[in-house]
Amino acid sequence: MKPPAWFNRDYAGYTGWSDAVEQCRVLLIDRARTEGQATYKEIAEFVTAIPWPEGDQRGSQFGYLLAQISYEEWLQTRPLLSALAVKTTVGSPRTGFLDSVATS
Repeated sequence: MKPPAWFNRDYAGYTGWSDAVEQCRVLLIDRARTEGQATYKEIAEFVTAIPWPEGDQRGSQFGYLLAQISYEEWLQTRPLLSALAVKTTVGSPRTGFLDSVATS
């Protein structure tokens, strides 16, 4: 299966994007091993390879980052690590993640 066009692209031209994807994956794998979750705030603090803007762009950046990780995991027939990324206030993934899983 050919990956979607966005799959191998860096977000917003960040030169450290692939490092950011790997940093996030490491954190989420660690949380999966300990049966935990990672808040978006924790991810932003852990992933230092890229800047984290405020506002709507931050949410878009999270979505793109987690989508790339999810797609890579899906291609390897592994669980979607991005399900462990949660909002602090509710302890569940953002609506965008839930919508993407529901339409897959």
